[in-house]
Amino acid sequence: MHSAAPVTGAARRVEDSVFEVPRATDLLGGLVTRTAPFWRWLGAIETDMLEERLAGVRIESPIYICGLARAGTTILLELFGALPQVATHRYRDFPLIYTPYFWDLVLSRLARPSAEPVERTHLDGIMVTPESPEAFEEVLWMHFFPDCHDPARASMLDETTRNPAFETFYRDHLRKLMLIQRASRYAAKGNYNIARLAYILKLFPDAKFLVALREPSAHIASLMKQHALFCEGERRNPRMLEHMRRVGHFEFGLDRRPIHLGAETSEVLALWQAGEEVRGW
Repeated sequence: MHSAAPVTGAARRVEDSVFEVPRATDLLGGLVTRTAPFWRWLGAIETDMLEERLAGVRIESPIYICGLARAGTTILLELFGALPQVATHRYRDFPLIYTPYFWDLVLSRLARPSAEPVERTHLDGIMVTPESPEAFEEVLWMHFFPDCHDPARASMLDETTRNPAFETFYRDHLRKLMLIQRASRYAAKGNYNIARLAYILKLFPDAKFLVALREPSAHIASLMKQHALFCEGERRNPRMLEHMRRVGHFEFGLDRRPIHLGAETSEVLALWQAGEEVRGW
């Protein structure tokens, strides 16, 4: 991985706080990751308990926002997440992704002060709260497709892909989010879904896709900036590196991995290792 130049001065002090992962989040996130089969089982129990209520929830025209990181997908998700009829994953949902209904019950009974918006870790001017939409369904994709972020293996999922266990769990999961948020549509931001469009369309033939594109030179410049930022932040805050792995963000930082879209990624990795950022992208 490319060794980014250190960030110093005031910017460094800002990053020290921004890249801090609360100890409780780290401990619970690590526990859920290590014991994922248990939480998957508990999620199935949750589904059984909600069977009658979920029977009336239909997944119609789910919205999938995808594209390479830094293409503008977060802004699109924010726009859809602001609509009352649209359900999304939210920051508050992590790390109990497998059991959204049970976790929502817990949170609803906790006395939580109103959170003021803060700039997200990327330091890109986007302000977030625990209620802001975020890309967390990747946790489920990683559990049911454990090799999906291996740069040496093709990431493409198409109409020939079959994973009945995932498909059942995933559909029930979306219905639970819609039930919790009293929504009639589901929207997801998933950068890696760019490699799964045909498979998602197989699951939901009426799905709608928004593929974000950005002018290449500005796009690569933004990726390089974020990579330097996250490398520096993760070096000083190792818990952030583990957090990024747990939520499935490998677009930049110390564990950056290219998406294997059918062509060999070894050349990309070699270029990045040599510091050839632009050529690698």
